[in-house]
Amino acid sequence: MTSPGHPTHPAGRVAIEPAAVAALGAELASLSAELSADADLSRAAAASLPLALGGTAGWSAGATATAWASLGELLAGRAAALATTFADAADVYRAHDRSLATGIGVAGQTAGPAAR
Repeated sequence: MTSPGHPTHPAGRVAIEPAAVAALGAELASLSAELSADADLSRAAAASLPLALGGTAGWSAGATATAWASLGELLAGRAAALATTFADAADVYRAHDRSLATGIGVAGQTAGPAAR
């Protein structure tokens, strides 16, 4: 009997669906674009807030909007990086699946449950 941490134990196996991973990557890419657009809007607001409000309140509002824009850009960049990672992982899994299928003589078909 094998323990759950053992490589041959069923609980230790990882199964993915490349289409689902690719879809998640596409959603992350969309999120990245939205976050980037929001950051641009925040940066534009940051420029006008000090003039509109004046004084310390205007400066504070502008600085806060600038910080919010920077956070949005950071999150957009991270989401874009994850989107690329997920898309690349799905491509690698598909290529490996095709290679396995070719190796067992079923070229043009995919092998196993991960090929959905």
